[in-house]
Amino acid sequence: MKGIVLSLLMSGFVALATVAVFHARPVTRRFRAMCLVFCFGLIGFIAIYQATPASPSESIVGLLNGLYFYVFLFFGVIAQAYALADRGFSLTMLTDFLPAEAMKRTREEIKQAYAGGKGMSYVKHKRMAQIAHGGLIKQGAGGYVSTPLGQFVGRVFLRLQDLYQFHENG
Repeated sequence: MKGIVLSLLMSGFVALATVAVFHARPVTRRFRAMCLVFCFGLIGFIAIYQATPASPSESIVGLLNGLYFYVFLFFGVIAQAYALADRGFSLTMLTDFLPAEAMKRTREEIKQAYAGGKGMSYVKHKRMAQIAHGGLIKQGAGGYVSTPLGQFVGRVFLRLQDLYQFHENG
């Protein structure tokens, strides 16, 4: 039980520390920064777990359960919430409707207002820069060229699309 409670507390701390890091200074590799905060939290988790008194029924299993739950909370909740906020196309569109004057917009107004007025073409350029930075594509003669890693990721994604029937259902 101590491991589960500690994992909840450390996950809350990691979430707050991540926000503090993002607000303290500009971070270009945000997920990497999140993972570093997670690792420091992991070290803290183990140190606090070892430093606090254990009940007679607690053993290494309690530590492993807490670690498992801590990892789940980070990757299953905190990282997913970040991914939705950062890459969520629909959620970004919804935020454009928050100002009172934007409650009703035409399709063209939405295209122009997307991402704080940067427009829909901004998304394409941002995504291309992200996958180039990730080493999935590179600039070639006359355009972009998929790298071997990009081809592998593309094949895996196509298999996932087939598995979940994205082609048939849109």
